[in-house]
Amino acid sequence: MMENSRKQNIYLIGMMGSWKSTVGKLLAERLERQFADTDNLLEETMKMSIPQIFKYLGEDRFRQEEALCLRAVSEQPEMVVATGGGIILTAENRSLLKTMGHTFFLKASPEVLAGRIRNIANRPKLHGPGDLLAKLRKLTAERRSFYTDTAGFIVDTDALTTDEVVDSVLEKLEGVQVDG
Repeated sequence: MMENSRKQNIYLIGMMGSWKSTVGKLLAERLERQFADTDNLLEETMKMSIPQIFKYLGEDRFRQEEALCLRAVSEQPEMVVATGGGIILTAENRSLLKTMGHTFFLKASPEVLAGRIRNIANRPKLHGPGDLLAKLRKLTAERRSFYTDTAGFIVDTDALTTDEVVDSVLEKLEGVQVDG
């Protein structure tokens, strides 16, 4: 890997509930890097919550603004970035994630995700009538190939603690840096 491998951003992708934000904060601490969460950046920029953006401006506008946030954060060096679960839905975002750093898919089964997710009111794709597990199974199936095709690395989080996920990410990064 190139010498600047250590300076490249680390992007965490995956379904809601896959611990992207939690792991991202821990990873940033361990690596002494800045942490960014694209959902939080989007809410700050738009001065609206994600459910409000979906409700009043629609998902298309949300995805446009999400892409702008990802582009902006990708210009900052040595970041750990937790992304929104649907960030991989646009080809532009997938391309950026593949080329602008190291991208990790934090994989989790729908059953595990259902157990982790506490507040569905803040998650427009899960809020509303219907079975949570059924919604998660459908979304996971729709997005799985985007996640796996975009990520340079996959970490299955089902049987791990957040600290173990961080350790796994660090081990995979060390392997990249040693190979160069």
